[in-house]
Formats: sequence, structure tokens, C-alpha cells
Amino acid sequence: MRWPSPPDLKPGPAALNFPCQSPNPPPSRASFGQEECEDDIAAAATAIAHLLRTATNTYHLDSTLLRCGISPSAPSSPPSSATATFLRPPSSSSPVGPASTSPLPSSSPSWTSSPGPALDSAWAHLLDVAPAPLSAFAALFRRYARAGMPSAAIRTFEYIRRHPEAITPEEENGEPFELLIDALCKEGHPRAAAEFVDRTRKEAAAPSIRVYNMLLHGWFRSRRLREAKRIWNRMKREGVRPTVVTYGTLIEGLCRMRRPDQAVNLLEEMKAAGIEANALTCNPIVDALSEGGRFKEALGMLEKFPLYGVSPDISTFNSLVKGLCKNGDLVGASKVLRMMVGRSILPTPSTYNYFFRFFSKFGKIEEAMNLYTKMIHLRYFLID
Repeated sequence: MRWPSPPDLKPGPAALNFPCQSPNPPPSRASFGQEECEDDIAAAATAIAHLLRTATNTYHLDSTLLRCGISPSAPSSPPSSATATFLRPPSSSSPVGPASTSPLPSSSPSWTSSPGPALDSAWAHLLDVAPAPLSAFAALFRRYARAGMPSAAIRTFEYIRRHPEAITPEEENGEPFELLIDALCKEGHPRAAAEFVDRTRKEAAAPSIRVYNMLLHGWFRSRRLREAKRIWNRMKREGVRPTVVTYGTLIEGLCRMRRPDQAVNLLEEMKAAGIEANALTCNPIVDALSEGGRFKEALGMLEKFPLYGVSPDISTFNSLVKGLCKNGDLVGASKVLRMMVGRSILPTPSTYNYFFRFFSKFGKIEEAMNLYTKMIHLRYFLID
């Protein structure tokens, strides 16, 4: 069955759905009363934060700013000294070093090598409506990091550190320093994050466990096992007590790099340290063993779950079904299916999709139609 696809939306103002003001430019601020002016400033700051978090490329950002009555072009009047200082291109004289010149990954939004007029305009308005919400600056961290400009993201943090009056703290968003490190690590710049953490250690307290967890996650995302181990060894030397999140990050990273045996050792170490395991620390091991064709060990790991105080869930069984189907073992996958149903864990459409992929790979059309008919009878839907 071919499911209808949503119509393609061409980028442009008509395809956007941002809560904005009227496309007509707003009246000058002098025409408002003091209370109305403050409301207008707050609304503008919130709108800019929303745009930076959701716009997918410079065209969307430019067009949406226009719809909100904000011109993406340079302001007619000269920018303030703070704006001019921050918006200048990175140079070798910058305290954080030159900007990265690495090419953008193909999956990244189409930001150019410089922030562009849209981000420049957003910066100018954020400074104009200060104090701006912290979430707006957190969005700038992510935008600069995603554009391959970690130095610009760091300078954004240094600006709000020197000018705390420029932001409105938001408890639910965390600390600016942690938001910066998180953005750099998630967008592929763990080295820039680690180097900045090392520089700040000389003038601030030791990094929190959350910062260490972010660095571990960033290095594993970049598949730099040696660097991740270096962070882990530093934590041990400095007496930083790991949390379940730390072990979960290590185990998941090792399993993604096909090292489930080392992950099992960490799980045992975690148990000895009195840290309770959960499905997020156990399931990656089952998945990695299944992907490696080590099904006997994967089933053995499944039986050990109660020893760690963990109950297998749908993700555990889906990992087994996926691995067995990819390996061409339909009988084994069917046994796992019966096992999970016997434990009152109902299969999901994803579970059955692994069988469909097997049938498609080996041309078993009749078996696929029989399974499809059974799913319809059981009122399953084919999309998650």
C-alpha cells in the first residue's frame, strides 16, 4: 500500500507557521506608553528566540523576520559598540582563536560560512531588547555551532558572561556554560568544547558532572574513543563520582562502536558502585550483541536483566528481532516474538516491520501478505 505523501512546501512566507506580528512594520517605540513599550520588547525577544530555534535556513529566517516587521538588512544607524564588536568576523586576534573553516556536513542547514544578515539582525535586536531570554542565546549557541563556527558560539557565551544584565535567567534552561558545552558537543565540536572547559578551569570551579557527561557524549558521537577514555580517566583521577547518566553514555557509546564486552564490564562496575541500572544502560548491550550476530550471548544478557533490577521492554525484544531478521533467522525471530507476547509485551508496528524487511529481502511475498492480514485483523497500524 502506498501512503499519500504530504504536499511539498516550497520555502517562503506562505509555508511558514510562526506566531509573528503583522507584516507591516510596527509603529515607532516613541508612540507607545512605557508599559506598552515593555510589552513590545518582551514580545520581540520571545519571537526572535522562537525564530532562532525553529528556522531551518537563512531564507526561512530572513522571510520570517520580514513577516514580523524586522528587516534582516543592516540597520540604517550605526550599530552600538557592543554590536559592532560582536558581529565582526573572527580573526586570529580573537581571544578564542580563529573560526573553524571546516566544510559544513551535508545534513546541516544551509548556513553560509558567515553568520549572514539574518543572524546579524537577530543579534542587533537581541541587544536592543535586552534583557533577552536565555533561551534566545542558547539558540544562538546551537546556530553558530551547527554552522561550523564554534568560536562565534564561545564569544556569544563570553558576551553574556561579561554582561549578565543582557539576559533573563530561566531555571528550566540551565546554566549558560552548560548550554554552550552541550551545543558544541551535539553539533560535532567536542574538541572546541573540551579546550574551552580546560581554559575556564583556571578561573572557575571544576566542571560539574553534567559537563563531563556532555563531553563524553560529544566524543562518542564523533567516534573518538581515545578522547572519551581520556575524559573518563580524568574523572577518576579527580574523584568525580559518575552517575547513571555517565554510565549510560559510556555504555551506549561503546555499543555503537561495537564493543559490547567493555560495556558489560562497565555495567558490572556500575552495579559494584551501588548505582542502579535501567533499561537505557542494558538495552544497548543486547542491541550491539544482536547486531554482531552473537545471539546466544544476547539472549543470555536478556536473562541477566533481573540481576540488575531491570525488566526487558519492547526495545529489548525489538533489538533481538531486528538482529535475527537481518541475519536471516526467521525461526529465531518468531521464537522471540512468542517470548515477548508470553511476557505480556505486545509487538509494535516496528517489530513487524523487521519481518517485512526480511520477507522483502528474500522475496517471500505470500508470507508478507499473511502477516499483513494478521496485523489488520489485530487492528495494528503500519506507521508508528
